[in-house]
Amino acid sequence: MPPAAPIIYMPLESKVRELPSRILLSRYLLCRGFRVVLGYNQTIVSGSRWFPKGIYLIKGLNAVQRRMAAIFREHGHRVLAIDEETLGLSDEWFIAKNVDPEITSLVDEVYCQGPRQRRALANHFNFKDQQLALTGNSRVDFLLPPLKAIFEAEVRDIKGRHGKFVLINTNSGSVNNLWGDPRRYLGLLVEVGWYDPDNPDDKALVDEHLAHDRGNLETLKSLIELLAERRPDISVVVRPHPSERSKIWQDVAIDLPSVTVVTDTNAPPWLAAASLVVTTGCTTGLEAALLNTPAISVNVEPEGHRFSSFFVANEVNPVTRSIEDSLDWITGHWDGTVDLTSMEAEARRNLLTDHLEISGSGFATAKIAASIGDRLSGPPSTDRAVTISDEHEAYLRGHVKRVQWDKGAFDASEITSWMALFDQYLEEESRFDLRDISWSAFELTAAG
Repeated sequence: MPPAAPIIYMPLESKVRELPSRILLSRYLLCRGFRVVLGYNQTIVSGSRWFPKGIYLIKGLNAVQRRMAAIFREHGHRVLAIDEETLGLSDEWFIAKNVDPEITSLVDEVYCQGPRQRRALANHFNFKDQQLALTGNSRVDFLLPPLKAIFEAEVRDIKGRHGKFVLINTNSGSVNNLWGDPRRYLGLLVEVGWYDPDNPDDKALVDEHLAHDRGNLETLKSLIELLAERRPDISVVVRPHPSERSKIWQDVAIDLPSVTVVTDTNAPPWLAAASLVVTTGCTTGLEAALLNTPAISVNVEPEGHRFSSFFVANEVNPVTRSIEDSLDWITGHWDGTVDLTSMEAEARRNLLTDHLEISGSGFATAKIAASIGDRLSGPPSTDRAVTISDEHEAYLRGHVKRVQWDKGAFDASEITSWMALFDQYLEEESRFDLRDISWSAFELTAAG
């Protein structure tokens, strides 16, 4: 029989992206007396109908998350939110664009990554002050000491295989998506509430978005080809965004001996291993800045277009306005004649601290756990076991799709491996009991 304690439910859609930070958060929640149930997204989400009443942590504020929050509320659960999709966004209006206005009444608390996001939610919606906790972003915990040392062995391996290299991260998923059809991408924008095809303003914004991504794709293709032609001594690694088809980049590189394309990789080790990171404004530019890896953002957007101003990489990285300038900066950095890290360094640091809560001590995950424990009054406690009922089992057998399962499912050994890594790098042992609920769902409780 589990101890009587409030339960936190954490559904995971992407194991690679979400599992480490959710396990780290679980450590801190266990210390505060919570039971934690984390697992494959569809198992945990659909389980709200049958599971004991508790608290659901959702990972966004868009229309999809709003519909889930409404279901969780209907079944008697409380709802908390982390909007992880805002990590790379800088413009307050654009941050608000990703929020469904009806979600304000469904969530008890939102864990804001920095002052800018908090202002965006306060100014554009009816969130009360007590709903908005300033905590930082849990993904950032793995880019700062001591946890960034977790990737040191992988960084050494990358450097051993590739030597000194320039890393180019692409980000044109709207026009080069895995489906091979931009209409599928537009359908996704409709689903999350970002795009209404009948709204002229939305239509103009989407047209600009697609033009922005097409321009970035063609810019990077030209940049790669010219760099390989002019400076074949510079080793280039191209890392396509996970939402993109890699074939277009492999075709670019096929006759370029100095260019390698890597896929299915975790970004931080590659960012840390690179001599220089080149982006077109994607979130990896921000991550490179946090890892102290020199980075530039290539922005050749036509005058009057807004999209480049929406992304924080264009604030915290030096920005080039042409392919030729980009080539000059890349070759100058490689040769040691251009110091990218000193360019407007103070201004870029100030923008970074407005974007992210990284001041003071403690991880974002620890601050989130503290806010959950300290500011939520009277979360429901129960000693009822979390199980998969026959009815729930039948639902999962009829609805789980293989492609989604492969992306989000994990096993108990992955939880214990991450816990052991945290023990090592945080120099603090976490004692916990782990129970396999089934369907890639697990309950963690503090060991007695």
